[in-house]
Order: sequence, then C-alpha cells, then structure tokens
Amino acid sequence: MNAKLIVSVVVGVGLALLGAISTHAQEITGFTAIRVVGDCQVIENDQPRPIKEGETFSFGTTVETQRRSVLDLQFSDGNTFRLLARTRLQVSEATDNPKLKVLRLEKGDVELSLDKFPKDHKLQVETPTAVCGAVGTRFVVTFEPEAEDATAKSESRSSGFSCSQGEVYVASRFSIDDKEVIGNTLNVPSMPAGSQLVATIHEGLENSYTDIVVTRGRLSFEYGGSKGNSFAVEPRGEDKPTRFVCALEKSEDSVQMAAVEVREGAIVNTRKRFLLGDETTEITAEDGAVLVKDQKVFAADPEEAEEAEKSLTSRYLAAAQEEGELHSQWIDITLEGRADPLLEARVVEAARNATALRSQLATLRTIRMLNQIKRGASRSMRPMRR
Repeated sequence: MNAKLIVSVVVGVGLALLGAISTHAQEITGFTAIRVVGDCQVIENDQPRPIKEGETFSFGTTVETQRRSVLDLQFSDGNTFRLLARTRLQVSEATDNPKLKVLRLEKGDVELSLDKFPKDHKLQVETPTAVCGAVGTRFVVTFEPEAEDATAKSESRSSGFSCSQGEVYVASRFSIDDKEVIGNTLNVPSMPAGSQLVATIHEGLENSYTDIVVTRGRLSFEYGGSKGNSFAVEPRGEDKPTRFVCALEKSEDSVQMAAVEVREGAIVNTRKRFLLGDETTEITAEDGAVLVKDQKVFAADPEEAEEAEKSLTSRYLAAAQEEGELHSQWIDITLEGRADPLLEARVVEAARNATALRSQLATLRTIRMLNQIKRGASRSMRPMRR
C-alpha cells in the first residue's frame, strides 16, 4: 500500500478533546477568509462563486479549492484552518450544542491551528468514515474519497492523521439503522505530537475492514468497541512504517473477535488476566492471518487443524475487504442519487459470504477450545505410574 503521507501539522479521525489555553478567546460565531490563493469558491444555492479575501461566512457554509489553490480561514484571532488544493469542506455548528464546531471534510486536506480556542468550546473534523476532535492543538486531516486508478483500489476512502502539537484521538464512524456508531471499528484514544497514521476504513453491510499504516509514534489501537481489546504499535524508525489489517463484525455492541494480519513491522496484543498478570503477544508479518478472541491471540502452528483455521482467517479478511470496498462504492453511488441494482446485489452477496466465514471461525474456535478442555481432563484422569 503506497499510502499518502501527510506532512507536519496533520491529524485525522476523532480527536481527544482538550481544553484551550487562552482565557480571553473571542466567542466564535462564524469564520472569515483571510488569504485566498488561486481558484477558491463558496457554494451558495448549489452554485459556486469566487471567495473574496476578508469575506465572512456563517456556519453551514461549504467552501472548496481547485487545483493549485490555497484558502486560509479564521474562526477568531489565533484559531485558523487552511484548505489545500482540491479540498471541499462544510463548516458547521452542532444543532444540539452551539459550542461544538464541526468541519465536514468531503475530500482533500485541512490543516488546523487552534492556539486560542475558547476553553468551553470544542471542535471536531468528520470524514465519511471517521471523526476527530481537538481544541488547543495543531493538526491536519486528509480524506481521499476514491482511487485515481484501478491499481490504487485499496487506497480509496483513506484518511491521514498526524499531530504536530497537543494530542488528538482517532475513531471510525458508521451507522446502523440511522444510529451513528463511533469507534467500534477503530479507536485511537491518544495521538500525541509527532505521531502519524493513514487509515483506510471500509464499512460493510455486516462486517468492517480497516487497513492501517503507522509512520510515526507509538500508538494504541482499540477495536470492537471495547477498551480491553487493543493493539500497540511500536515505532521502527524513519521510513519503516508498520501496517496491519483488521476485520470484524459490524455492530453497535462490543465485539470480542477479530481477524488480523500484519503486513509490515509488528504489533503487540496484551491480554489482561485476573491475578495472573498480563499476557503479551507480538504479531509479525511472519505469523500471517491470526484470530484474536477475548483478547487472546490464536496464531497458527504446524498442526493441520490450526493451519485450516489460519486459511479460514485469511479468507475472512479477504471477504471482509471485498464486502467493504463494494459497499463503499455503493454508498458513493447512492449519495449521488443513482441506483445500481447489480452492484447492490454484489454487496449483499459479499456480506453473506464474509459473515458465513466469520461464523465458521467462531464455531471452529469453540470446537478447538472444547477439545483442549477434553484433552486436559483426560490427562488429569490418567492413573499415575509407580
């Protein structure tokens, strides 16, 4: 995966909400264009028009930059954000909380510098697959809604995050029956300054698939909507990214089973055990696809049954990826107001296939655990030799 790297001042999906430093910050009631370079537009009544330097806008406004264009905007003194070329962004205020400002990034790159944000205000950046929020920090969010060519298919819908000052969090977002679910596919509770990642998140009908590349920083990734389920990524130095993929059930409830495969580097799984201390397992690219259930890693070994499980886990990862990518295409077409019955049927079939493999994994894991218990009980019943 030739993931797009974000340069300095960058951040992405769902950030930790921090208090601002300034106690004399101005109230934020809108935003102003303070620098316009190239072709920058505001969308009014679905029609674009050029933006003038010094022009002020109300919340709910959508702005856009074209090729070789840059637009600097300001909430208030010391609180600015920049749209790089080919970026489309809506600047809003939460309907149920006027002190929460929301930047809805449809595509492109937005850099934020919130040095004097009011301490009682919050800000979050939303992409179609993630949400981030931060106050009193500097960061950039990038969203690439689609691949430029067929060879970059897996790069579609990727979000880039990098923090240069302060701390942020990153979380996935999807919906079930019109209910928004945050963080169940991916949740990075803390991204400190100097850390950077790119996440490609695909929400399927019944399963979700995430492809994550960490280029800088030691980060902890939670999955399945549970703080107990987590992977730690250790830094490997310059130009040595860590990459792993993860597939699991799409659910608003906590999920305890996930399929994982490390493509580059290594991740660490820690299992909390009552009175027995932590059980730490390193997962590397050499391990191939592994199953993690109830925080325990089930890696493959030479036994035939476990090799079969490894193959099944790998097949589930591939099926969840196919489901997620097809579902993303279908969602994009639907949002454009178009219908594609054939694509919809392919999404349903892909979801059915992935879910069937996930069910087989759960069943196989249960059978193996029962067999292990039986073997242990059988050994304990054997008479001791004199």
